[in-house]
Amino acid sequence: MFTTESVKAEVSYRKERLTRDFARTRKTGTRRHLVHLFNRNV
Repeated sequence: MFTTESVKAEVSYRKERLTRDFARTRKTGTRRHLVHLFNRNV
C-alpha cells in the first residue's frame, strides 16, 4: 500500500528520468548522424 506522497514522488522521479534519458539519447544520436553525413560527403 502506497501513500499519495510516495506515489507522487515516484511518478515525478520516473518522468524526470525518462525525459532526461530521452533528451540525452536524441542529442547524441543527432550529433552522430550529422558527423556521419559530413564524413560521407568528404
